[in-house]
Amino acid sequence: MDCLSERWKTESVIGPGGACTQAAHNFLKSGDWSECGAPVGQAGNGTAMRTAVVGLFFLHDPDRLPIAVADVCRITHHDPRSVAGGVAIAKAAQLLVDGCRPSAESFCEAIASSVQAIEPAFAGMLRELPGLSQQNPTTAIRRIAWAGMTKPEFSKPIISPFVIPTVLAALWCVLRYPDSWGKAVASVIRLGGDVDTLGAIVGALMGAKLGTSSMPQNLVEAVVDRAHIQSLALRYHALVTKNG
Repeated sequence: MDCLSERWKTESVIGPGGACTQAAHNFLKSGDWSECGAPVGQAGNGTAMRTAVVGLFFLHDPDRLPIAVADVCRITHHDPRSVAGGVAIAKAAQLLVDGCRPSAESFCEAIASSVQAIEPAFAGMLRELPGLSQQNPTTAIRRIAWAGMTKPEFSKPIISPFVIPTVLAALWCVLRYPDSWGKAVASVIRLGGDVDTLGAIVGALMGAKLGTSSMPQNLVEAVVDRAHIQSLALRYHALVTKNG
């Protein structure tokens, strides 16, 4: 946490979200990671954007994933919906990188089960995704965009920074385009709204499933600090493999 908060201090984070920024500043003041996150009631999607890579750590010990990832999420968000969203994406990454090809139903059931104890209503929505992936996209995206809300936030369905629609939309696109990194990422970006977060989540999940060779090379080469990130990724892979 010290290293991450220092990146906010030096303003070297690209496009930081409000809750994550405030958490970093709070940590720099208090040094207490358990109390620096946004309070219950602020259910942003910053957790889901960063936890795919955490899920890979539990490839060989999946039972530990929900509790450990939940703590990672609470660094920036205490709302159980945000915590559940982060756990859901971590679990999805762990399942996708495993090399198995589960059915949509078993995939979503495993994700839903991982968040059931944290946010049961969210778990129920995750279980509905296989059916939504078979519906007319216009109908499905209206249900997804306004999921978890008492009334629509906008006049047309776009994916806001609210964590529930973000996670549902990301997984919906993964289910619709299971074998194409480009199609899955492009489809989630076309939904509109918080597209940088959506693209980051789907890109990470599809990358975990298909590998870097599935990504357009021009995008790979344009990544800021590409060499450093690749070095970290290789070190992380070695750590995960060793733990297995």
